[in-house]
Amino acid sequence: MNNSEIDFKVNQIRELNIKHPSLADALDTIQIAYLSVRKQRSMNEGKIPSSYKPTCGVITGPTGVGKTTLCNFVKTSLPSKEVTKNNLHKTIIPCIYVSIANMSTPKSVTGRILEEFDQEVPNRATEHQMLRQLKELFTTCETNIVLLDEIHDIVTGTGLTKVMSWLKSLVNETKAAIFLAGTEDSEAIVDANPELKTRFKMRMRLHYMRFDLDNPDSEFEM
Repeated sequence: MNNSEIDFKVNQIRELNIKHPSLADALDTIQIAYLSVRKQRSMNEGKIPSSYKPTCGVITGPTGVGKTTLCNFVKTSLPSKEVTKNNLHKTIIPCIYVSIANMSTPKSVTGRILEEFDQEVPNRATEHQMLRQLKELFTTCETNIVLLDEIHDIVTGTGLTKVMSWLKSLVNETKAAIFLAGTEDSEAIVDANPELKTRFKMRMRLHYMRFDLDNPDSEFEM
């Protein structure tokens, strides 16, 4: 077998999808949360009532278990599109996905979300001003869900108290379903605050697939 054939086989393996019960359950949870926000928007002429509380959650698991794969699948399943409504051309962005870099701050992550809308972030803009801008963009672009991957890296750069305050503001301003993905200790980010713990009540704990040749109920299924 030559090198090109080896590369082809490797790519085939990388593209292979294996059904995993915990991933499937997490996907169902995310879909229900997304549809709930979309329904609220459709019932209220594109706007979400201030009293509405979106379903949010935390996706945790060890490295390589499939958290990023899950986030990418959701993002790919909800692509942006160009539409014309009432003779006005607009871009619909139903899902925002951001992978958080190490030592990020709430303000820098807010800026990354703005960049997903092709918005330039003014150097002197405050975090509050940026969140207000996000609120308008989420309404205009009908954005219903946000996926923040590697959420544990934001605490390292900022501290837990500021992150908790920022998350509450992000949920309150956007009214989107927000899902945090990170290592097993990421739940501590929301559990440390009673209000956040209630908001991020959905917990999706992913684990490595168990494979047992002698067990007919093994999780491994092609």
